[in-house]
Amino acid sequence: MKTFDELAQELKPADPDVSAAWELVLIGLQIRMISERELQDTLDGLKQNVGKGFNEIDFDPHFPDGELRVSLLDYEEVFCSKKRFIEHLQMVLERYKEYSGQ
Repeated sequence: MKTFDELAQELKPADPDVSAAWELVLIGLQIRMISERELQDTLDGLKQNVGKGFNEIDFDPHFPDGELRVSLLDYEEVFCSKKRFIEHLQMVLERYKEYSGQ
């Protein structure tokens, strides 16, 4: 059975901007800065235009034109479409729930 991290790694977004933001999420998962539960909290918050931050990984939706800023350790930051990031994150979380039988 695959872990959430493994499934998240396999399900990379097609959109290049979202893909760059997703790479930061994957790093956060890999070094245990963020978990599946925290990503669910992030999804819920982003749907309401509320930013979230966990252990130096931040999701900030307060940018013009519907952009989302994903930053890791305030060192690396990526901007992408908030709508497309939400769609991808939701798809990954739903797939994991189906896969794990939750």
